[in-house]
Amino acid sequence: MPTIILNEKLAYPGAGGYGRYAGVSSPPRSLYVVTSLAENGVGTLKDAISQPDRDIVLNNLSGYIPFLTGTFPTANNLRIHGQTGNVAITANMSAPPNSSLLSFQGGDVVVRYLRWRRQGEEPGQAAGGGAVLGGDRYIFDHCNWTTMSDDFCGAANQGGSAVTFSNCLFYISLEKLASARGTGKGLLIYNDISSASIIESVFAHVGSRQPSGKAGTIDCNLEFVNNLIHNWGSFATHLGDPNGTVGVNGTLYTNLIGNDYVTGNNTYPSRYAVNPDDFSSTYLHDNIGRYRPDNSYPESAIASELGTVSTANTTGTGLVGTPFSMTPASLNAMDVSEVKPYVLPRAGANKYRDSHDIDIIAQVQAGSGPESGYNHDKESAWSYPLPALAAPDPINDTTGSGIDDAFEAQHGLTGDGTGTTVNWDFGTYQVVNNAGYTDREMYWSYLANDFADLPDAGGITYFPIDDQERHRRRGLTL
Repeated sequence: MPTIILNEKLAYPGAGGYGRYAGVSSPPRSLYVVTSLAENGVGTLKDAISQPDRDIVLNNLSGYIPFLTGTFPTANNLRIHGQTGNVAITANMSAPPNSSLLSFQGGDVVVRYLRWRRQGEEPGQAAGGGAVLGGDRYIFDHCNWTTMSDDFCGAANQGGSAVTFSNCLFYISLEKLASARGTGKGLLIYNDISSASIIESVFAHVGSRQPSGKAGTIDCNLEFVNNLIHNWGSFATHLGDPNGTVGVNGTLYTNLIGNDYVTGNNTYPSRYAVNPDDFSSTYLHDNIGRYRPDNSYPESAIASELGTVSTANTTGTGLVGTPFSMTPASLNAMDVSEVKPYVLPRAGANKYRDSHDIDIIAQVQAGSGPESGYNHDKESAWSYPLPALAAPDPINDTTGSGIDDAFEAQHGLTGDGTGTTVNWDFGTYQVVNNAGYTDREMYWSYLANDFADLPDAGGITYFPIDDQERHRRRGLTL
C-alpha cells in the first residue's frame, strides 16, 4: 500500500507555483457554510467573502449564484472549498457594463472547484470574470472560466505577487461581432504583478491572451508550464509591452516550458503561437505547435520575431537559453507529449462535469473545433442555455467541524476539526501528515482528490503516470 508523506505545509497538499503558500502563515480561519444561492444576505457567498479569516464551504449546494452588482470589496485570508458543492457564479444582462464577476483584493486567497460563467453582454460592452486586483498570495485551482468577452481572468491593476492558476479550464471567448472570430481574450498578467504561475491548465476556443503578460513598472516573473492551448485565434501567447518606456517599465521574465499549442479553425493563418515583445526575456523549452511540430526543430521555431506575429524569430531576439530561477513547477515539468492526456481530463471543476464541460473536453480530445452548437458572437450568447449542475455528494456535518459525520467516524476524529491527526488510512493508500494540516484541511483535500485521482466524469481515461512520478511532480513524497 503506497504511503504519501506530507512534510511541508502548503495551501493544500500538492499546491504549486508562486501561490502555493497562500494563507499558510495567516491567522486561523473560522468556518462559514454557504446555504443560499441568492446574491446577497446571510448565508450567501458574497456575505462569506466580505469578512477575513474564513474557510468557506458549500455543503450540499448546487446551482448558479447571480453576481449582478459588479466589482465589490473582498476580505483577505479566504478559502473557498468549492469541492464541497457544485456551484457557478454568473451574470446576465442585469449586470453593469464593463464589469467583472468576482475579483479579490485582500490576498492570501485559495479558490478551488468554482466556476465563473457569463451569459454574454450588450453590444459595445466588454466584461470578464476577474480574479486578482491586489494583495499577495493567491491560488485558483480546478476552476472554470467560460463565455467571457473581456479577459476571462487575470492578475492586474493594483499590484500583487505570488499568484497561481493550476488545473483550470478556460473556454469559449466571446467576440464583439460575429465576424470577429478569434479575437476574444483569455488570461492577462500585467500592471505590477511581480510573480505568477499558470500550470497544467487548458484553454479551448479562446481567441487571444493565452496568456498575455507585461511587467508594468516592476519586473515580473511568469511561469507558463504544461498547458494545453486548443484552437487559439488571433494569437496565443503574447509576452512584453510594445508601449513601454525605458526607465519606467520593468521586464517580464518568462519560463515557457512544455506547452502544447494546437491550431484549429479559428487560428489565424501564418501566425506564430508565441509572440515576444519589448520589455520581455523568454526561456523556451519543449513547446510544440505551428512551425515547431516536434523537438527536432529549434526551440525558437515556435516564436515570432520581437514585436511581430507572423515573422520567424531567426535572431533569437528576446529569447534566452537558460531557465530563470522560479518555482518547482519549472523544474518538474512533464514532457510535452504527456500534456494532453495528463492535463485534459484533470482540468477545471472535474469533480462534477456539466454538459458544456463534457462537450469541450471531447472536442479538445478529438482535436476538433470550432465548437459545435456554440456561437462566439457575444450578442447571441444569451441564447445559451445554462447547463444543469449536478447535486454534489451529500455532506452531513452535525458537529459543525466542517467534516462529514461518516468521515469523522471512519477516521476516529473528534473535536472541531482543527486537530492535526498524523496517520491517515484511505484504504488504497495511506497519508502521513507531518506538515500540520488540520483534520478538516485533510478532509477537504480528500474531497478534492489531492491524493488520488477520481475517474473523470467525461469518460476520458487518465494518462497512466505511475503514482511515484505523479506525486513527485506535485511536491509530495511517496
